[in-house]
Amino acid sequence: MNTFYKSLIVLFFLFNGAVSFSQEKSTAIHDSIISWVKKARNTKLSLNERKTWISKADLAADQVLNDSLRSIYYIKISLSNLKIGDFDTYKKSYKKSLDLAIKLKDSIKIASNYWDYASIFDQNAMLDSAYYYYKKAHRIYNSINKIEEAGILLLNVAIIQRNLNDYLGSELTTIKAIKTFKKAHSKKLLYNCYNNLGIIYNNLNDYEKALEYHDKALEALPFSSKKAAKKATTLNNKGVIYLNQNDYTLAFKNFKNGLEIDSVYYKNTRLYAMLLDNLAYSKLKLNDYSELPNLFYQSLKIRDSIQHIDGIIMNKIHLSEYYLTLKDTARSYQFAKEANSFAIEKNANEHLLETYDLLAKVDPKNSTKYLRRYIEISDSLLLEERRTRDKFTRIEYETKEVEDKFAEAKLEAEKLGSEATKYKRRNKRVYRILWWIGGSIVVISIVLIVRNYQRTLRNKYEKVVLQQQLLRSQMNPHFLFNTLNTILHATDAKPEKTKQYVLKLSKLLRTTLENSREEFVPLQDEIEAIDNYLNLQSNFSEKFDFIISIADDLETEFTFVPPMLIQPFVENAIIHGITNANIRGLVSLDFTLKVDLVSCTITDNGIGYSKSAQKEKNNLKGHTSISGDIVKERLVIYNKQNSTKASLIIQDVLDENKKAIGTKVILNLPSYEI
Repeated sequence: MNTFYKSLIVLFFLFNGAVSFSQEKSTAIHDSIISWVKKARNTKLSLNERKTWISKADLAADQVLNDSLRSIYYIKISLSNLKIGDFDTYKKSYKKSLDLAIKLKDSIKIASNYWDYASIFDQNAMLDSAYYYYKKAHRIYNSINKIEEAGILLLNVAIIQRNLNDYLGSELTTIKAIKTFKKAHSKKLLYNCYNNLGIIYNNLNDYEKALEYHDKALEALPFSSKKAAKKATTLNNKGVIYLNQNDYTLAFKNFKNGLEIDSVYYKNTRLYAMLLDNLAYSKLKLNDYSELPNLFYQSLKIRDSIQHIDGIIMNKIHLSEYYLTLKDTARSYQFAKEANSFAIEKNANEHLLETYDLLAKVDPKNSTKYLRRYIEISDSLLLEERRTRDKFTRIEYETKEVEDKFAEAKLEAEKLGSEATKYKRRNKRVYRILWWIGGSIVVISIVLIVRNYQRTLRNKYEKVVLQQQLLRSQMNPHFLFNTLNTILHATDAKPEKTKQYVLKLSKLLRTTLENSREEFVPLQDEIEAIDNYLNLQSNFSEKFDFIISIADDLETEFTFVPPMLIQPFVENAIIHGITNANIRGLVSLDFTLKVDLVSCTITDNGIGYSKSAQKEKNNLKGHTSISGDIVKERLVIYNKQNSTKASLIIQDVLDENKKAIGTKVILNLPSYEI
């Protein structure tokens, strides 16, 4: 008996010692890996020494049995490879980290890996791959309700789209990012969103909107940050817009203010050099040659020191223009050729176009050759942009398709597992076979019914879309007729203002026709077109005033409505209501938000709906207004198509004696928000 107890005591101490040794070994491995990773990040060591420490950490991490710990180590190791610029080794450690995260079904680690991978592609200008992995990371963060992270990824995608000249795609993605940040109650990145929109609209030559969003960007900065480099960035961007508008005085003022911001040289050396170059260029455009070309050379020296190739190209282009202004063609040609060589080497096609355009001016004998090359590159750029946008669309489709298939497979696997467990419990093979046969018949029947229903819905949808297109096309000539009629009256009444009036009307007409091609447009654009129309009409006739009011909770930028539904009733209020009244007219439009609808109430103080309709009916020589009928048809179709409750109500405004003193139109429009 004593021998038995002694054996137990010996075994206990042996087991306890083994556990203690195992724990000590795990702690030692952990401490070693962390220590080696820190040494690998020490910039004072040589590159080979740092690579050696990373390799040791990687080999040790492979021996760790705990999957969660090993996953953390792989992430640290992959980031260390990144810091020393070893992209090939980074990809290997990244793959280990991703495979382990997938094995652990750790959504956050999977998304984090995709995000890191996308950032590397982004930094190395491999934008299509960056776009792909940003999208994959965004879908995961969005699905697990990590709203702020999802917003940041949307912004990254938007910037890639902008850099590839997909301005419409970038605009929509940026608006989604703004909505996401607002939903997360996160304001710290709104500056970046508004700044991106400002750059987009500048590239689209919509300078007023560009300035508006850059001002919004400044407002979005916390007060303590307004003297930092971000403010200088916005001032530089505004200066560039003023350059594009040929307002060189305001451009100079913004660049100068940007340079005066405290410590901008130390906080963002690249930005400081850009501001310096742009300040010099605005002085050149103002024919102010003081401090020139010294400012250009100061900027070039800084950019040379930090190897900012894009900036170097821009500097040399500006120096070429400077010497061309002084008619020093030799130096002008030298800088233009140097800029051209850098642009070819870096494959900077946008700058390449500028250099060929400049060379054609500096070297007129060879201008044909340079202009031919300009056209070739311009054409290839357009083709490349189209291919990139198609690729983005394909990536979007493929990632969604793969995820859908994965989700279906996972769901199917869960179903099969559940059914298999049920059958094992029953332990009756015959019932299992019968169940499978019956289940298959039911599934096949459901699939056939669903497919048939989807086909019917698709046919109905296509028919509805064609009807919508037909009705929108009918609105165009109707609006055109009324516009031409207005011009005719303008010619008779105010011939001295006809030219100015025709120009304004043509601009309005173009906007209206462009909007009419779209199924839905931003409510802001529709209100802007109506405001322009009323301004023109009131300036011409001087018989009425107008008011447009918008509810505080209605975000017109992000709310979309069908175009050309409101304008016909505004026209009717003027032509058939106010024009026939003997008092000064007033047209008011009131926009409010309802569930899935935008309500627009149009009120005038004219002769009233009933009297106007009777007068139009008696006027055999006049035309019959078809706009109301077309709008009703369009609303009926929208309701069928989208299961909405859009509606139109037209009624007299009555005084206390039941006498008509105007017309009220209540138009409930189908809408959606982004």
